Amino acid sequence: MSHYSKDPYPLLRSSLLLLSTTLPPNLPPSLAASSLSLQLSQLRSRGGDVMSLGGDTLLDPFRMVVESSETTSTETSTALQCLLELSSIFSPPTPPTLLLYKSSVISCKFIELSTESTLVTLSRVVELANLVMQWDGDYEVYSKVVEIASLPGTVGRVGGEGLRGICRTVFNNKYPIMVQILSSLTSLLSPSVSTPLPVSMVLSLCNVCLEHMDRNKGRTEEGNGYDKELEKVLGGDFCKWCLWHSQTEDLRVLSEVLRAVFNLFFVSSSYLRVQLEVFLQSVHLRLLPPPPSTDSDDVAFYEKRTEMALDSLLTFCYEPGVLRGMYVNYDCDLTAGNLFEDVVLELCKKAEEGNEKAMWGVLAVIDGIGHGMQDRPNYEDEGVGEGEESGGKISPPLTPHPQAVSRTSSSGSIGDGESLNILTEMKRHKSKLMEVTLEFNNGNRNWVTYAVDRGVIRTGEPADVGRFLFEQGGVDKTKLGEYLSKGPAEKYPFHAKVLIEYSACFDFKELTFDEALRVYLRKFRMPGEAQCIDRIMEAFSQRLYKCYTEGGADLDPELTAPDHAPQSPPKPPQSQSPSSQNSVPPTPVRIRDEIPQNPFRNSDAAFILSFSTIMLNTDLHNENMKEEKRMTVEEFVRNNRGINDGQDLQEDFLVNLYNSIAEQEIQLHEGDIKKKGIEGAVGDWGELVAAGGGWKEGEGVEKDMFTTVAAPTLSALSHILATTQSSSLLQSSLSTFSLYCSLSSLIGMHEEFNDALASMMREGRRFVERVRGKCDQPWRGEPVWLEGWQGDTATDYRGLLALKASLHLTSLHLPSIRLSFLLLLDLLYLLRSLGCLGMLGEVEDFEGMEKSCYAEMVEGRRREHELSMREEQDATGWLGGMVKQVLWGGYDYGSERDSTNDEERPVEDNENSEPSVSTREAIRKVFEVSGLDTALLTPTSNPFITRTLLSHRSIRDKADLVSWMWEDQAVICLEIATRGVKGGGWVEWRDEVLAILDQTEMPFLVERGIVNTLKTFIHLYDDATAEVKADLLNLVSAISFIKTEVFRHVSNRAAAGISIILRTCKFTDAAEYSVVLKLCDRAAEFRAGRGFVAAALVSVVEEDTEQLVKYGGWRAIVAICCKLAAGEYEGDQSYAERAQKMVLDLWSYAVDTGMKLDFGIALNVCECLRSPELLQRAITPVAGEQLTMEGWLRLFKEFLLSSGPSVSGQEDERMIWSNTLGRVILVVAPVYEELGDGEGEDFKEVVKGVVTFLGENIKQKSESTLAEATLHIATNLGNVFQIGGGKIGDW
Repeated sequence: MSHYSKDPYPLLRSSLLLLSTTLPPNLPPSLAASSLSLQLSQLRSRGGDVMSLGGDTLLDPFRMVVESSETTSTETSTALQCLLELSSIFSPPTPPTLLLYKSSVISCKFIELSTESTLVTLSRVVELANLVMQWDGDYEVYSKVVEIASLPGTVGRVGGEGLRGICRTVFNNKYPIMVQILSSLTSLLSPSVSTPLPVSMVLSLCNVCLEHMDRNKGRTEEGNGYDKELEKVLGGDFCKWCLWHSQTEDLRVLSEVLRAVFNLFFVSSSYLRVQLEVFLQSVHLRLLPPPPSTDSDDVAFYEKRTEMALDSLLTFCYEPGVLRGMYVNYDCDLTAGNLFEDVVLELCKKAEEGNEKAMWGVLAVIDGIGHGMQDRPNYEDEGVGEGEESGGKISPPLTPHPQAVSRTSSSGSIGDGESLNILTEMKRHKSKLMEVTLEFNNGNRNWVTYAVDRGVIRTGEPADVGRFLFEQGGVDKTKLGEYLSKGPAEKYPFHAKVLIEYSACFDFKELTFDEALRVYLRKFRMPGEAQCIDRIMEAFSQRLYKCYTEGGADLDPELTAPDHAPQSPPKPPQSQSPSSQNSVPPTPVRIRDEIPQNPFRNSDAAFILSFSTIMLNTDLHNENMKEEKRMTVEEFVRNNRGINDGQDLQEDFLVNLYNSIAEQEIQLHEGDIKKKGIEGAVGDWGELVAAGGGWKEGEGVEKDMFTTVAAPTLSALSHILATTQSSSLLQSSLSTFSLYCSLSSLIGMHEEFNDALASMMREGRRFVERVRGKCDQPWRGEPVWLEGWQGDTATDYRGLLALKASLHLTSLHLPSIRLSFLLLLDLLYLLRSLGCLGMLGEVEDFEGMEKSCYAEMVEGRRREHELSMREEQDATGWLGGMVKQVLWGGYDYGSERDSTNDEERPVEDNENSEPSVSTREAIRKVFEVSGLDTALLTPTSNPFITRTLLSHRSIRDKADLVSWMWEDQAVICLEIATRGVKGGGWVEWRDEVLAILDQTEMPFLVERGIVNTLKTFIHLYDDATAEVKADLLNLVSAISFIKTEVFRHVSNRAAAGISIILRTCKFTDAAEYSVVLKLCDRAAEFRAGRGFVAAALVSVVEEDTEQLVKYGGWRAIVAICCKLAAGEYEGDQSYAERAQKMVLDLWSYAVDTGMKLDFGIALNVCECLRSPELLQRAITPVAGEQLTMEGWLRLFKEFLLSSGPSVSGQEDERMIWSNTLGRVILVVAPVYEELGDGEGEDFKEVVKGVVTFLGENIKQKSESTLAEATLHIATNLGNVFQIGGGKIGDW
């Protein structure tokens, strides 16, 4: 069966015909094409398979044309076109066919006819090369395309595009030549190489390679990263030369360098940790500061360069995983810089300078952190409050654990709780290290004590101090040199011991003398004084001699000498011409084959040679010294004779030492390799490569990331919100602001939360002030989220959105509210004046209450004030009008932006908009949807809010003259505070309300104090503690003592509240009833409250008589009812009948239950009832023992015998009264009989009084019904007494 999937004959036939007609007939390729065409026709006519001839045979005529030097560009182009068309037949190709295609690309030749034909031909060569690379990667094919790309003009650009396609193909398919291609491209970046391609193109090709590396493919079996050769290329020369070219003035080159850095983070961060840190510190962050020159051309160049760096940083910010990796691998690494923090700080700085790209970067950082925290919903369980430490205090090791901080550790993942705790502790320990280092660098003499107190150094002993100075990389090298060399030892013994301990941290046993000296001097800056140098060299020589003779501890990997001696870096390129890139010779490499032998007899020899070497170094590398005066090797050997305990050092040893110093200067004053600039980093690139380490993939570190950059990002966000005129940036910044608030609230950063919220509140408040006088005007502008509303300017648009966001966030995070609540209050006052507070703007009252005269007075003044504000602002401008209003003062708003400086430009796309909603409606809707009114009127668990409300407009701190505005605001504070008092702040609320009730200057506030007191009583009393119950009763009692001129107008509210209290609250003590009913008594004094009191008493008597009688509350009610019945309240007896019924019901229940009664209550009942019929119903059921004998006697004397109806009056009333007296006497008689001798003698007088009363009936009405009934009563009494005998019978 044929290898090919389609009939090749028609296409072959047409291609050969095309080739024959194009070529001159006498050329060998033309003859070969004609011969092959005839052969194919004959084979076809016999029914044979044309493919049996083989692909190489069938395509050979076309190859011959391509490789022939006698064909023209047009003819070659035709042959290439045929090969491309025939590729569909031979794909995938057999090895011979593939070889033919490769040969056609590599060996292509032609005679140029015109530029246009040459371009077409080479374009087809490039196309064919890409086709070949898809089949099989071949370096020679790649090299051919490189040749084409190196040509000038359009041809070179075509070749460049072809190279990009080849790179994509190779790296997508992981062909083995990808290492070869990347190495080739990297070599073209070296300034010492005359590159055939522009540097920008080479970097672009490298970026294509990086972007098509798949991190999930091409790994070794151990999973330790990419192929070692790729790792070596990328981490070595490629990074080095990218760093070198970052200094270029060619912005195209710089753009590709920045692109390469970003790509490296994705494909090779696992083994380029240190290199990438150098890139960001030395390239990106270096490009952000403002230009050093004011020349317009320089400024324009620097600005473009800065924008490119910001563009690159922006790509990092949009990748949360990259930012997380930065934080984990740098900011949490004790040996690295705070890369994440530095990047964010620079972005924030540029954002506050007004750079829009930096603004987007800041937003992206917070958004990325927020999304990461949202993926971990249990962050609220991990959050800590302000200033809190972690649960367990970990004492950090003096030397960091190698697995935790080593740069050579393997890649890992940080995501479990234990690892996160370790990471957090490392970050905290690093912060402490930086603090201590700063103290040292600032010259604080007590830095050792500070370090011990911070837990950075275990003790203040020289060994610990020396170890710290040795290990801490951020120590100022000049300060370190001065500290270590301080002397003499007799005067500064501690410094001398630290120098010895510091030197003991080095291990020189595997280093040559000059290598050891280089390592030692690299750690600090050598002082200039000879005595200081003497002390340092002495310590070095003693340590070196000890290592050479006895051996020392393992050497810190960061301090080992590099495997090569780096050359001084060349000057940065100013152009990309080949001639300017030939100044860097190859870096020599020295390989040590064996451990050096000790050449010294004692440490003095090493000390003298150290001094001599320092002098040699200065002599050979002093730019001001003439060549003929420099020390020669012979002079150096001669100068050091006899220094080795009277003997000479080996001459070869000294010669090698001389050559090493001559070849590579000892850098006496070099700094941190990552911070000493690009030239230094490039020159020491081998050391950087050796310092590379494993990359950790971090998860769940967003909380720590946020706390690290919370302060600068908040400042930047506030600036963005206040200044941006971009609609999209504004909306995004508000969204990020909201996220910032949510994150800070979630993890307990209340101060940051309040600062962020305050920024939005200020912006919203400025907006409300600005539009206050024209709220009812429909304006034209960009539609906001509220359909139909348009603002006048971009400033208004920003203000309304900020208002909406701040109110909504407040409602969501009330427990986190702190100082920003003061701003909220002022904003609420302002909104209240506009009538935009919804439920919050309406004071809560008892059901059925009409608006009081005090409330109407305040509302009238508020309307008058708003009208005057409009007139004044129309005359003086918005800001001028507001400045004159002391109402909105009282709080320091900080450096608020002057709203008059805003650019009042219309927002985009608003010319054709039709406004239909007023600004007042927009503001009202904003407040409504925020849910803040509901949140504030719901009991909160934040006592801070309650206390702030009460202190902000406290009656106890008021001035002598308080305006109605102040009173109106105090009412709002009281209303909101009352809702929150259940969550805390009870004492403050109680004291404030007592102060409110004790004054009359602000009657509306008094009214609200009464209502809120009684509502609080209703809600809290039954479940309150004994202490709170006492406070509530005290508050109710205070209401009773409010001055009459105020209480007269609020008595209805007091009575309404008390009526609810009586119906709903459960009292268990007569004293409780006494306090509450005392307020009833006071409210009943005024017509406005009397009806409520009467209704309340009726209701409670009907529903809860048993409770009233049981706990004694009925006595106070009887007292009030007596007053109602007697008309003692302003002569009003309209409630007498109801009062009598209540008294009779209560008395009857008490009598029926056998309750012991007393004279006082009995007398009150009798006086209240008065009616003979009612009195008979009340008194006759009472058992004799329910009232004491003394009580009975007094009741007869003081009421029953003295208050009866006149004999000349109504007979029926006199008859009922007489019957009542007789029946009561019969009830009391048994009580008298039980008394001892001599007791109850007054009972005789009572009986006589009753007889006298009855006798009057007979005497005056002898033949009347009354007389007849009276005789019956008297006869009955006599019979009972006679039959009963006893003391009464003896009468």
